[in-house]
This record gives sequence, structure tokens and C-alpha cells, in this order.
Amino acid sequence: MSHERLNEAVEEIRAFRRRHWRLRLFALIGVLAVVAGLMLHQNRALDAGTDAAEGSDPNTSTTVVRADGSTLEPRCAAPKLTGGTTVAMLNQIVGDLDLPYLQAADVATSGMLSDGRIIWAFGDTVRSSAVAPRMVANSVAISSDTCVSQLLVKRPQFVQPGPVLADRADGAVYWPTSLTVLPDRDGDNLALFTSRIKRTGFGAFDFDYLGADAYLLQVPRGGVPRVVQHLQLTPDRSTPVNWGGASVVRDDWLYVFGTADAFGGSRPMYVARAPLTSLADQKTWTFWNGTEWGRDHRAATNVLSAGDGVSQTFSADVINGKFAIVSKCGGDLGDTVCSWTSAGPTGPWQRSRQVRVPFRDGAALQYAPLAHPELKLRDGKLAVSYSRNTDNLVTLTNNPRLGRPAFVEVDWPVAR
Repeated sequence: MSHERLNEAVEEIRAFRRRHWRLRLFALIGVLAVVAGLMLHQNRALDAGTDAAEGSDPNTSTTVVRADGSTLEPRCAAPKLTGGTTVAMLNQIVGDLDLPYLQAADVATSGMLSDGRIIWAFGDTVRSSAVAPRMVANSVAISSDTCVSQLLVKRPQFVQPGPVLADRADGAVYWPTSLTVLPDRDGDNLALFTSRIKRTGFGAFDFDYLGADAYLLQVPRGGVPRVVQHLQLTPDRSTPVNWGGASVVRDDWLYVFGTADAFGGSRPMYVARAPLTSLADQKTWTFWNGTEWGRDHRAATNVLSAGDGVSQTFSADVINGKFAIVSKCGGDLGDTVCSWTSAGPTGPWQRSRQVRVPFRDGAALQYAPLAHPELKLRDGKLAVSYSRNTDNLVTLTNNPRLGRPAFVEVDWPVAR
């Protein structure tokens, strides 16, 4: 490595130590999701009970979200295609998108709804120059075959639709990290996990991580997603684990993975679980402490070390009964998409290298690969998307296509 490149690498690592840079996969569409149809309780955050008296901090309580006017635009017909797709077709759909409220976005997490549509949730989203504000912290879309609809949430105090997950009154914003779809009799319930962020500037590294949140949504069959509840999982403060980096259902449990900050961007992975019957009741959550599932989240022990770590945002799926993780080898700054598999959520994990996606490709940043098993490829392989971005916001707003995702295909981590 040249002396110049070594200095660049050191500066990148220092930047990651100064800031929690959110890196998550950007997919072709977006939709927020979270679990509802549950008995919703007023609960404390995970830290409450030891760090604050119950009800003493309004930021740690559960909030029922008021129903606002929401629409999907444009309208898309019910999905009909059954022959599968290709990576080339996916990249063409992304390249051809011309939606006023979704010109570019990163961290595309997705899931298939029971009616055959696919719901996507995005992080920072650039909108057209005719829309104000030009950029919002999150957006949602639903795809039906090659048609993509934006979820527009209209609030009385604003002329134009803003983020799907509203900014907090003090300016803190919510970046989606993972979603899980739970089919219901009349549609789907969704659990959407987010990072709570305070912006400190306009660069890619200019933010502070405050904590983790979850949103519960309902999606009627063929209908419009609706946010029904907001759960703050951790209060505002520096926490050792960023919960919700990935999530997946197995049997009667929702498994929620998290990561901790680490030198160089390679992060250790942790896991919690919650009963599907009481996701909104945080007192029922338990955390793997190295020997058993316990109630104290502060005793959580990593199930994958930083030396073999993942990115801040990654994907988790259950394939043929086995857990499969997709992320970058070496974490946020890695150059290769890898997969990890295990018979259970606590490991041990077996890693396989998949495909090269350099962190830097000229002026572009490439990060946060996410698996999309719901996208059926004709050649039988697994579709993976990754975020593309630039560290210059002006450049991105002038040419939003620089911030659109790309798709690649990899071998399935587990034989189907």
C-alpha cells in the first residue's frame, strides 16, 4: 500500500471513530414496516428501571401514532409476474425511476407482503428540486412487479409530504435499519427498526448516534401502510449496542441483532429476542449473555467478534431453518460481500466470501449490502443490493443518480 493510500485509510478509520456512520443497503424501492395488531402498552425503554424512573423521561415511553393522510402514488396494479427477474432488470428499474419524492436513497431494507407486493424502507432520501425539503431522513415505497409507488404522508402543518417517520421536535431524525413482515388475517403487521440520529453537519460523517427505536405498522391487503406505534428502545445517550441492525422471525420469536462501535468499522454482533405475541412490551425482551437469554441488556455478549465483524446495518434471514447474515467482510469499510450461517441465532457462525464490492469506487462510496430473498432471480441465485453514495451532499443533490442502489447476485448461503 502506498504512503498516500495508507494516510487515506487512516483518515477513514479516524472518521469512523469520530462518528457512527450509518451504512445500510439501498434497494430499488422503499417501505416502512413494523408489527401491530398487538396489545400495545405504555413501556419504558430498555435502559429504564436502572437509569430512570418509570415515566420520568418522555423520550423513553411508547407513543401511539396519530393517523394522518397517507397515499401511495402512483397507483400500481396487483403483481402478476411469476417468472422471476434478473439483476440486470433490477438495476434498470432503479436507473429508470423518476419519482418526485424518491430520486435517491440509501439503506434499502425490504420484505414481501402477503398480497405479493414488496415493501421497502430507505434512509436519507433526496427528492426532486420541486419538493421541499429537498432531503428527508427516511422514505417508504411499495413495488408491484416493475411499478413502484411512493408512500406519501401528509401532515396538516406542512404543505408537502415529509419523511414517513416524522423528525423529533428537537431535530433528531430516524434512519431505518431493518424491517420484518408478519402476515395477519387482514394483511400484514410490520416491525421497522431505526437508528435515532442527531445531525451535526452536512457531510457523510457529520452525525451522532443517539439510540434505537422501532415503529409498528399495519398494511391492509392491497392497501396503504399506516404507522400505528413508535417504541423508543433506548434513551438518548451513548449506548454500547445499536439494536435493530438486522431482524428476522423464527418460530414464535422475533430476533433483533445489534452492533457496537469498533475500530476500523468492523463491528461485533449481538442478539436479542422478543415473543411475537408481545413485541411492544419491552419487559418481555431478553438478551443473549453468553450462556442464556437474560433480561439485562447491559449483560449482552457478542455472538460474533469485531475481528470477524459486520457493518452497522446488515441483513438476517432464516433459510431452510438456518440463520444467514449478509454484510461486508471487515465491516463498514470492507470491500467484499460475505455471508455468515449458523444453526441458531447465537452461533457459532461460518463465514463465506461472496462477491467483491469495493468501499470506494472512484468518488463513490459503496456499502451496506443487504440480501433480498423475496426477489426471485431466474437463475436461482440470491439478490443482494448495496448502497451507493458520495461524501459531498451538493454533488448528490445535483446528480441524485449517484445515490441510487445497485444489485448483484450471490450464491445462497444455505442450500434451499
